[in-house]
Amino acid sequence: MLEIYSKILENAYNTSFLIPKGTMSFSNKENFIKYKNALLFLVENGLLEEMPQKRHRITNKGREVYENEGIFTYLLNQQTSKARDEHKQEVDYNLSISRLELTKKILDDYKWTKWLSRFAFLISVGLAVLKLIEYLNK
Repeated sequence: MLEIYSKILENAYNTSFLIPKGTMSFSNKENFIKYKNALLFLVENGLLEEMPQKRHRITNKGREVYENEGIFTYLLNQQTSKARDEHKQEVDYNLSISRLELTKKILDDYKWTKWLSRFAFLISVGLAVLKLIEYLNK
């Protein structure tokens, strides 16, 4: 499959438009399906641009990949990037679960602190009233 990717990119790089029938010969239906899947992959990743009449043109990104790193390195980086994204999603998921558990715990504690703060407020109001009465009686 890697050979097909590199052939497609090479043909697109060397010609102005890539026309499927003119660039590769297909010995059987399986090769044609592989070619179509490779084209679709390259278009989805922005290496090729689909033009009218089922023609494809190489993009700046595709030209850069062909000239610098090559398709194998690009595919390897894509795979590494996907693994990194999956790991990040897993870490974010675990973090959100732990935040949810912490929030539940805080809300359970909130019931007690709410009543304690009401009680403390009543005591402070009562003491303020006693001080005011004491001041007025002088």
